[in-house]
Amino acid sequence: MGLTILSLTGLSLLAAYASILKRTLASWNALPEWELPKDFEPRTFITVLIPARNEAANITRLLDT
Repeated sequence: MGLTILSLTGLSLLAAYASILKRTLASWNALPEWELPKDFEPRTFITVLIPARNEAANITRLLDT
């Protein structure tokens, strides 16, 4: 009896999760694609900091990959 209730609860939760994922994917795919204008020039610059310690010999190779 307890295993049946546990199984039904698990299957119900799995079905609910699958339903949420399906609706989320459908909503994502319904979004229109946005294209940049040809004369677009970004005004924001982004700096990426990569923490590395004792990697002086390998840092160039790491950044190239």
